[in-house]
Amino acid sequence: MASVLVPIAALFAGCSIADQIDPNAKGDGLIELLLSPKPVTGTVADAQDPYDADKRTRGTLGLSMTPAGSEPVFVALYAANAKDAEPSVRAAAARALGRHGGPEQASLLIDLLRDTDAGVREEACRALQRIHDPAAVDPLLAATREPEGAKQGEEESKVRAQAAMALAQYRERRVVQGLIGALSDTSLAVNRNALSALRTLTGQDLGYDQRRWLAWAKDASDPFAGASVFQFPVYSRGPLFYERLPLPFITPAPNETSGPPAGVPLGPR
Repeated sequence: MASVLVPIAALFAGCSIADQIDPNAKGDGLIELLLSPKPVTGTVADAQDPYDADKRTRGTLGLSMTPAGSEPVFVALYAANAKDAEPSVRAAAARALGRHGGPEQASLLIDLLRDTDAGVREEACRALQRIHDPAAVDPLLAATREPEGAKQGEEESKVRAQAAMALAQYRERRVVQGLIGALSDTSLAVNRNALSALRTLTGQDLGYDQRRWLAWAKDASDPFAGASVFQFPVYSRGPLFYERLPLPFITPAPNETSGPPAGVPLGPR
């Protein structure tokens, strides 16, 4: 560990993450762990602390929110932490990989869809909204299904909702069918995200009526003719009163910019 920390510490000595607040996680338990912003050197050390899972969680999140957080050495650190024994660290790593990873990390996130912790599974779904890999389609469809009788599915509605949103980038008929099925989910959040994904994929807005959607999908020769480009969702807010002040040391509201997932094929799809 020391051989990694020494050069990183030398490179980032004096840097601070005091203003790097996560725009995606208002009220998120993971972010609430970031009570005391630290220099980047301390953040890196915390992310690798072998004795304290809370420090590893804080360090992973804090590092991912710095301008240097996308450096390959740090992405490798997030990938390593995605296999941590503690769920909070795995969840933080999944979020960091969603922010800075690419298709080469998709298989790791797909594995996290089967994690025993619901928070980890939710963060994996959110990360896969930002990373494109056709291998994620079947696992995401499984994560969108609500358990019914003896049929297995994803018990947590927050996971199903995020999985439904991630599917909006895949123009495949089986995805349309899966999302139509999710319109009958007992969770309104899942219903909303499934409908939003269907609108993105098809350009149609048939509401929550499954029969109308099924009839349309059966008759459509090209169900994706009216599709729009999927933009992964981000948290945004207006400026607070002090952020409106014309002072040089006031930073703007920490909002991310949405965009297409990493790895989405360019050109017509």
